[in-house]
This record gives sequence, C-alpha cells and structure tokens, in this order.
Amino acid sequence: MDTYDEQYNVIEVGGDDWVYNHVNLVEYADDVNVMIAQIENYFKDRGGDVEISN
Repeated sequence: MDTYDEQYNVIEVGGDDWVYNHVNLVEYADDVNVMIAQIENYFKDRGGDVEISN
C-alpha cells in the first residue's frame, strides 16, 4: 500500500512484495537479524524511516 501527499509525492510504501522487490532478502535468509538490518538500512540510506513490526 502506498500513500501520497497532495503533490503526489510518495510519503509511505509498504507490503511484503515491495520490500522483497527492493532489498535482496534471499541473500540474508539464514539470519533474520541481518535481514532486518538490511531493510532498515535501505530506508535510512534513502532518508526515510522504518518501523519493523510483528
């Protein structure tokens, strides 16, 4: 699910498919902690925020 502001800038994206398509999770499948760190780094490196939830 994506969320846009009034100027059509993406302000929020989500969903397992979106993350899977943008972060190479297969490479880190053996260590969930490394996988989570990769997801967090992807967003932080691009100036965004990330919240990992169960």
